[in-house]
Amino acid sequence: MTKARQLWLKIHTYLGLSISIMLVLLGLTGSILVFYLQFDIWLNPDIEAVSTAPISQQQAVFDQLQQQFPTRTDSWRIEQPLHPGWPIMARYYTPVETRDLQFAPLMVTIDPATLEITSKRFWGEFAMTWIYNLHYSVLLDKTGKTLVGIIGLISLISLLSGVILWWPGWHKLRQVMAWRLRTSYAKKVFDLHILSGSYGFIVLFMLSLTGAALALPTQTQQIIRIFSPLASSPILARSLHQQGKQPVISADTAVASAFKLFPNAELRWVESPGIKKIAGESFSINKANRAAVFHEHKSG
Repeated sequence: MTKARQLWLKIHTYLGLSISIMLVLLGLTGSILVFYLQFDIWLNPDIEAVSTAPISQQQAVFDQLQQQFPTRTDSWRIEQPLHPGWPIMARYYTPVETRDLQFAPLMVTIDPATLEITSKRFWGEFAMTWIYNLHYSVLLDKTGKTLVGIIGLISLISLLSGVILWWPGWHKLRQVMAWRLRTSYAKKVFDLHILSGSYGFIVLFMLSLTGAALALPTQTQQIIRIFSPLASSPILARSLHQQGKQPVISADTAVASAFKLFPNAELRWVESPGIKKIAGESFSINKANRAAVFHEHKSG
């Protein structure tokens, strides 16, 4: 074995061992979070919607939230129920009760047909959001988020070192990709390690890369900026002479405008500007990876 190969073997072995427990934890919690809302309904059956009807009026949902929570005058986000039996999930991002935490919005579930509020909970105080925090920051807030990003980077290096050790050359690639397991226990485990790593490399690489990017957004933006300019969200300020000349638009008007721009998209969520926001604030509409912002003109 050459010295270079010995070095790569040590890198691959010790990096893998150092993050193995964390990778299992992140993999398990991430798999559970794929079914986040369905698990939440199973654990809390009271929030399951009594009807499969879609939301007929978005503004009615905001009006209900304003009526039930009159002191919570900042922005609300209502997430559309995408499957039968799912409730509307509304988020209020700035509750005073959790203002000392990095992220702990008030989570409200609403039946889409009756607009009955079926639960009021703070993020992190019920099972699925606790699991989300465990996955995203290992319950260590900003420090944990950075730690998860570093683990993602270590995983990338471990995967690349594994490919370097395994690579047989193009002429032997089909041979080594054949699904064959040797008879002895140790060799069978080794073969499973090799085959699962080679067949799953692309998926594992993308999960590690995107996980690190999400956990380290500032550093990711700095790297992306080297190759491509980054655009900021537009500032939708109005000139003073425009104020008071147009009525306030409703959430339904904003959604209708979004459908004109993206007629084939699926509505995912609608975010209000908040009652106390200054003139010139906006509705934000997200429609299946397409986003649009619509101006709310305040009269007077």
